Amino acid sequence: MTDFNITTFLGIDNTSDPVQLQLQKNGIYLRELLNIDIDDEGMIHRKKGYGESPVVAGSAIHSFWSDGKTALFVDGTTFKRLNKDLTATTLISGVNPNDRMSYVSVNGTVYFGNNSIVGFVFEGLSYPFPEPRQTYKTRMVGGQILEYYNGRLYAANGANLFYSDATLLGQMDRRKNAKALPGRITMVRAVADGMYVSADDKTYFIGGDDPSQFKLVKVLDLGAIEGSAVTVDGDDIGRGASGKAVYWMTSCGPYKGFPGGVAIERQEGRFKIDDSIDAGVAVLKTENGYQQYVFIYQLQAGQGDISGGFTIPKPAIEGG
Repeated sequence: MTDFNITTFLGIDNTSDPVQLQLQKNGIYLRELLNIDIDDEGMIHRKKGYGESPVVAGSAIHSFWSDGKTALFVDGTTFKRLNKDLTATTLISGVNPNDRMSYVSVNGTVYFGNNSIVGFVFEGLSYPFPEPRQTYKTRMVGGQILEYYNGRLYAANGANLFYSDATLLGQMDRRKNAKALPGRITMVRAVADGMYVSADDKTYFIGGDDPSQFKLVKVLDLGAIEGSAVTVDGDDIGRGASGKAVYWMTSCGPYKGFPGGVAIERQEGRFKIDDSIDAGVAVLKTENGYQQYVFIYQLQAGQGDISGGFTIPKPAIEGG
């Protein structure tokens, strides 16, 4: 009998033949993980549990979001703010209960929107965009995804990517206000020199500082699963530099997008989820000096318990 000394766990491998999972020179992959986290040093830990009582009770809560200062969510037909004492304040009534809300924080103001409403939250109160008085100007629209890049607000609305006027995020020009993509947009995430956009089961990089300069370049023949993208500030972007990077999930596993339109596979092709998964939610969890990307989706009938995550080193920044 051969003894193995396993000191490092490399994550999930659910694409290889189970009988071919072998000890690698730097550790071993596992077929399934249930309620387990793997840290950046390859050690396994039990996931922390959660309380028996919900923080907030509601009828149909979804679209929860927080930047650490402001927390927002939809409860049935009501758009609410979660207060520090865990009470909830109603901001807008009569919202579509089935339309997920998207958010982006810009210099202390939180912009929110879905396919029917759009506005902003400032100092705990919500406001609609004012009606512009200039010729050819109209209020900025919302959509399934909001993003901010280089002084403009962007809204993915179906297959169109709308953009606001520069520095005036609540209005846009009727004559030129959108870029058409080849299908429903499922991701819009900005890095230093452009945005990653997924549509029609493909991922593109839109480079340039201004919509008039945008160039659409395909980077992957895989689309991002809607709701799976997160932006990490101060991440390792290569050659000793740090900056914005984007992480997202595809049917073939997680990817990382660097500035310049360079996207890399994070699990070496070893992790895959069901092709029928078309939406979910991603969170960025910070704990013990590391950030962990966690993607959550609803299991379909006949599927087993499978989830995945990986840690992202959080750099320490020192200055005199």
